Amino acid sequence: MFQPPALKTPRLEYDFIQRAAKTIRQEMRVKNSDPIKFEQLISKINTFEVILIPVFHGNKENHENALHIYLPSSKTTWIYLNLDSNIHDFKFWMAHELGHALSPSLSGDTAEDFADAFAQALLFPEDQSAAAYAKITKTKSKNIRINKIIEISKVLMISPVTVYKAINGYAEEKRLPALPLEPEIYPATANLNKTFANVSMNLCKESSPSAAKYLDITKTIFHSPFFDILRAYFSENENSAGFIQSILDTSILDAKAIHAELVG
Repeated sequence: MFQPPALKTPRLEYDFIQRAAKTIRQEMRVKNSDPIKFEQLISKINTFEVILIPVFHGNKENHENALHIYLPSSKTTWIYLNLDSNIHDFKFWMAHELGHALSPSLSGDTAEDFADAFAQALLFPEDQSAAAYAKITKTKSKNIRINKIIEISKVLMISPVTVYKAINGYAEEKRLPALPLEPEIYPATANLNKTFANVSMNLCKESSPSAAKYLDITKTIFHSPFFDILRAYFSENENSAGFIQSILDTSILDAKAIHAELVG
């Protein structure tokens, strides 16, 4: 009978996106100076009746780490999140998908641009960008500027690229000189990522978790009903492990292990 609230007229305007992000941060009870915790993002995403589907897809680039599917007939959103993502990017992809959940009326490149801008504003809002810009521009050294951005990203546990783009988004809006830190910011970010375990290792504490542990993480950490739904589906329909392989894009070996857990 009801559906989660969405933005009435989402648009690609800096002030609009900042206000939307600020509202969500307030709803999550996150002060502007505080980092957003993984649990807070997961909880907020779940209020939009999103079906989260954590998957193990190995090291991927950019949007391959998150995929959302909106079904107009049931007005439901299904989101795949790659647990093999590096830990600093994972918050961005969750925030990105929350941006999609907030703006189901958008599509194509506009939807992706909005979700990217919303994620930056949510994780590193305007007041933080303003303070960082003032601090970083005090030095002319490109290496020192990059190191200051990395220090910020470590505290907030978000990608230096997210911080960098948020700062330059603020600079563009205020008609200030941008920070010209490309391409150096990207290898610096890659080097930072190498010093941290990815999300799956942080959650599972092992490189190859059992199917039982995977299902447990999906339910207890992400509060996802996905495998309960799948279990109910299997109880009423004849399907093989190949079906799981198809919808999770996983190996047939892993699919068989998951299938065995679901059907008993």
